[in-house]
Amino acid sequence: MKRTLAGSSVAAVALSSLALGATTAPAQAHGGVVPQTLSTFADMFTGDISATTAAYTVFYVDDGVHGFEPWVTNGTQAGTRMLADVRPGAAGSNPGRFTAVGSKVYFAATSPSHGEELWVTDGTPAGTHEVADISPNAVGSHPSALTAVGDWLYFSADDGTHGAELWRTRGTGPTTSLVANVAPGDQSSGPQGMVALDADTVLFRAYTVAEGTELWRTDGTPATTSLVEDVNPDGGYADPTALTRVRDGLVVLRLDDGVHGDELWRTDGTAAGTSLVKDVNPGPPDMGTFRTVLLGKRVLFEATTAAHGKELWRTDGTPAGTALVRDISPGAPSGDPDYFRVVGNRLFFAAQDSRGREPWVSDGTTAGTRIVKDLRPGADGSSISFILPYAGRAVFAANDGVTGDQPWTTDGTAAGTLRSTHGAAFQTFDLRVHGVHGRRLVLLGHTPQGYAALGLDLVRALTIHSAKPRLKVKGGGKAKVGRKLTVKPGAWEKGTKLRFQWFRAGKKIKGADNRTRKIVRKDRGKKLKVKVTGTLAGHTTVVRWTVPKRVGR
Repeated sequence: MKRTLAGSSVAAVALSSLALGATTAPAQAHGGVVPQTLSTFADMFTGDISATTAAYTVFYVDDGVHGFEPWVTNGTQAGTRMLADVRPGAAGSNPGRFTAVGSKVYFAATSPSHGEELWVTDGTPAGTHEVADISPNAVGSHPSALTAVGDWLYFSADDGTHGAELWRTRGTGPTTSLVANVAPGDQSSGPQGMVALDADTVLFRAYTVAEGTELWRTDGTPATTSLVEDVNPDGGYADPTALTRVRDGLVVLRLDDGVHGDELWRTDGTAAGTSLVKDVNPGPPDMGTFRTVLLGKRVLFEATTAAHGKELWRTDGTPAGTALVRDISPGAPSGDPDYFRVVGNRLFFAAQDSRGREPWVSDGTTAGTRIVKDLRPGADGSSISFILPYAGRAVFAANDGVTGDQPWTTDGTAAGTLRSTHGAAFQTFDLRVHGVHGRRLVLLGHTPQGYAALGLDLVRALTIHSAKPRLKVKGGGKAKVGRKLTVKPGAWEKGTKLRFQWFRAGKKIKGADNRTRKIVRKDRGKKLKVKVTGTLAGHTTVVRWTVPKRVGR
């Protein structure tokens, strides 16, 4: 049973600096930087099936013995293992809906005695357990819509009495409780889309027979849970989705009032403060799917209009502040922006134009929205997916059409976008990035050895391969006043720019920044050494020193 998606690979970024007196080093290949196989499996799904904290990534796989069970990795072999055999035997517990809340990861899993219930882990087998037996039977409560709200997990669950309603927990039985029975009796309100309006209030969507699917609010208790407004009256379905907090006390979302179709709205959690921001796709037609991300004080989102297709938009929650960012694929065809990831003050994402699906970057302005690099020239595109942040860079998976699915990194420039495994043989497909822990990148993919979890040392992958520089007297002999010393840098990675700075007795010599220098009287009896700095786009700057050479008297 194969669960794979069309793959992609991961990515590169780094520092580049050119200085006066810089020279290009003798070249060597980067060489040998490939992901380490952490563990292989009988079956896996490489798509969106994981959750990551700063310390670890939780995912599910079938090791061929236990069936699909929860596993953990920190990007090392020693830190890759099964968390729990929730359902002993080959059937597996089929865990899913992984959601990180601080240092914990919650998920739903099925055990023989309790059915599908909510579980939590701290990344260790000992710290992996069922949160609570919410529905005490062999069927379970079927927890869904798991959402981090501060240090709480809000979710939907059916306790067998009230139907699927809103619950919350901090990971223990005593902190797990029904927030409110929104739909009376055993009917289900099916809460979804929870988001914090402020430190105390959570907004969510829920269904009742009287109002249909509308926007609700709660402070975490039955008494504080209420309808915000019946936006689409008479049992209509406003169907609020993509709730995104712009700032404390203001959320933008998509709503259908029955007149304008699904469009952009705003709310402060009150009926009076809930209003249409803009009819993005004028008239009854919807503005289509609606992915959102907060960038600074504005929300960037994708919306569909008849004139531009599905493209990138921005809003600050006001009509004047809502506009198309850029028509990436001009006219009615769609740029189809996806895989949003904010890194610093920029949004990295995947989008499509005549060059196919490639990596893009945006600062929220038209001028600042551009393709990062055409990794696979032609109309096919590099099929990038799943973007992660690392040290101010974006890491992703992509296929350049030559090397297959590979990990890449980028600083948002074409020169700073490199394959992390450049110079090394590494075969894979259906490759996705799933977490960064310290210097280790976690990947899931299909290799010639089978399905695998992989770890890549990003520091090593992004560090310039360098040689040990040395000082040599021109023409041979001893270092004496009047003679010349030159730096022999050795073979550095191809394209590296080298800068030289001379030091006498540990102190910088002003203006001495050439590869060759004439020995002067001040050098007599002193030790000379040279600091060699190598810079290359897509890599971390490297500094190497020569062995000091004493000048004779």
